Amino acid sequence: MCTATVTDSGGASASGSDTALVTNTAPTLSNLNITSSGSFTNDTTLECTVTATDPDETVTPSFSWRLNGSGIASGSSIDLNNYSIVPGDVLECVASVSDSVGASASLSDTRSITNRAPNTPTVFLNNQNPEANDTLTCSASATDADGDAVTFSYNWYVNFNNIGSTNSITLTPSIVSPGDMVLCTVVASDSNGSTSSSNGYVYVQNTHPTVTTPSISPSSGVNSSTVLTCSATATDLNDGSLNVSYTWSASNGSSGVGSSWQLSSSLVSPGNTIACTATATDSDGITVSSTSTTITVENRTPTVSNVSISPNSSGSVITGATLTCSASATDDEDGALTPSYVWQSSGN
Repeated sequence: MCTATVTDSGGASASGSDTALVTNTAPTLSNLNITSSGSFTNDTTLECTVTATDPDETVTPSFSWRLNGSGIASGSSIDLNNYSIVPGDVLECVASVSDSVGASASLSDTRSITNRAPNTPTVFLNNQNPEANDTLTCSASATDADGDAVTFSYNWYVNFNNIGSTNSITLTPSIVSPGDMVLCTVVASDSNGSTSSSNGYVYVQNTHPTVTTPSISPSSGVNSSTVLTCSATATDLNDGSLNVSYTWSASNGSSGVGSSWQLSSSLVSPGNTIACTATATDSDGITVSSTSTTITVENRTPTVSNVSISPNSSGSVITGATLTCSASATDDEDGALTPSYVWQSSGN
């Protein structure tokens, strides 16, 4: 209220007054901001700040937090580790202020929780030295910082060509060769669609060829003039059928090459044993051999011919005559032999 008073020179006075009502100015909020101790992920601490202004008095704002529209906490900061929060959730900070008269204001802002991709997966292959007919299994492990479940997908490559999309694959010579790199690519995915990937690889090893045990024909009744034949087969996983070479060896040191061997008395003698070795080499230069069981050179029976008695006149002799028996004897191994003689008469 304002009162005005006036007095004249004779001492007379007069006064008048008027009143005015003082009104309250409501507080205001501005510059609301939400900050994070790191990224806006579900394991950080969020801080909410705001500027509160009131021309009539000093005011202090209060804060509350909402998760997807529902209140969960109060205070200017919130530690998200204490709550079940997943990527995609929306955190809202609501700032409020009231003055002593009851006038108030509020202001809010939101932040969405960001998703993090799974960690780079660690890839394991069950066989570090596979051959061209082995089964390879690819497995992986990875974690997700947001706590999401992680799933894995697999792809196999040889020479940049995709050969499979499951966690295991059986190799065949039609798709791999020795020296090829087999690559397994693993993609780790979380429930929000974020991914990370990694690779594991191995090199295909050469498979050694195999040779069957050679067989010698004939295996019995062999003498120093027999022609022997050796036979075996050789196969290789990567090359298929292989050519086979043969060598012969006798216990007396004689030797031969080729699938057949013509014996002679200059090469072997009765009682000598003979073996055949079959050898094959694959395209990688790996050589394998197999040796037969031995056979034995048998002795041949000598022959006697041209047996004759002299003198012998038309098959008869006279009493008292001196008779001489002669014959020829030969042997394939020993040559000419000296026969021995036994006389017999028809009466004895």
